[in-house]
Amino acid sequence: MKWNKLFIAAAGSLLAFSIANADRDLCDQAVGTWNGTGTVKAHSLRCEYTGSVVVTPGTQNNFTAAVSLTLVSGLCPATVTETLPGSCRYNKFMLRTDNLYLMGTLKGRRGDKAEANGIISLNIGGAAFLGHINTRLYKA
Repeated sequence: MKWNKLFIAAAGSLLAFSIANADRDLCDQAVGTWNGTGTVKAHSLRCEYTGSVVVTPGTQNNFTAAVSLTLVSGLCPATVTETLPGSCRYNKFMLRTDNLYLMGTLKGRRGDKAEANGIISLNIGGAAFLGHINTRLYKA
């Protein structure tokens, strides 16, 4: 009987904590500098990047991401520097341009981690590729 009460109390506490934090949107924590790594894969092509992203706020749920990447391995451009529009709501963010679609999730208690996946169209040596992106970022 004692264990049942302990279990019910623990389950109730966990449920109350989950409900209290369910509405917490970490998107307001996204502004700032992020560092991380990422991979672009297209057929047999695989490129590894390291880099940083500086997120500045926009209006409502929008932001601007200044991306600066350096190639670690692979046959892709040695550096990439882009400024991309994005949006974030309920811990989910999206970057979208004519050649990029990237969706991710803010994680961690303070929104200090992010994982994202997406698709990019690449033009390497005159050949067009559709590549898949996987990335992990950590707030600096």
